[in-house]
Amino acid sequence: MGSRPWTDPGGCTSDLAIVFQAYYSLLRHGLAQKSWVDLAPLSAFGNDGAVPPASCFRGHPTTLDRSSPMPFVNEVVSDADIDAYGLGFRKGDGRWWTRDKERDFYLWGGRYDLPSFGEDVEGRFYMLVDGVKLKISLSLGEWSKNWQVIPFVVSWEKVRSIHPKDCGGLDPDRLIVILKEALNEYGYDGEDNRNVPDRVVKFGF
Repeated sequence: MGSRPWTDPGGCTSDLAIVFQAYYSLLRHGLAQKSWVDLAPLSAFGNDGAVPPASCFRGHPTTLDRSSPMPFVNEVVSDADIDAYGLGFRKGDGRWWTRDKERDFYLWGGRYDLPSFGEDVEGRFYMLVDGVKLKISLSLGEWSKNWQVIPFVVSWEKVRSIHPKDCGGLDPDRLIVILKEALNEYGYDGEDNRNVPDRVVKFGF
């Protein structure tokens, strides 16, 4: 295969090329296992028009191996970082984020539950990648019902929306890989996960 990617009329890299590109990207980061590459088409997104076409996001792993080194860590946000990143946190409150300090990426947010107001339970996150701030909404999959389940399952089923909808000019395929890395470390609560030390994070996209 040549160095130029294969493209389809919709402007997306073809499914086969996407699989190999995502796989080798993960290999470079020491995250890939052969069984992770899913050749079956997956509809990763809702249809609210706020995300790129779903066909651009096929072939990603449905789980990540937590035994492999991960650049993201959950930590308390320092007062200095609140100032540096312009975060809307009150200093001294001990708010947490999931941060890759080396690459200067972060993720914060969590489950948003207001069923009494007729809203679906969903994940709402803010993410910084390559200086681009993103707002990401995720639908939930099937989570474990109690903390005694081993391993405890955290499941994100679908990306409902990404704003800005062009991903701020970022490569969407790479963005999904980074998002999964961050969510894998985020785990259940984005903090120390003390109630679910043995857990697995699954993805439907």
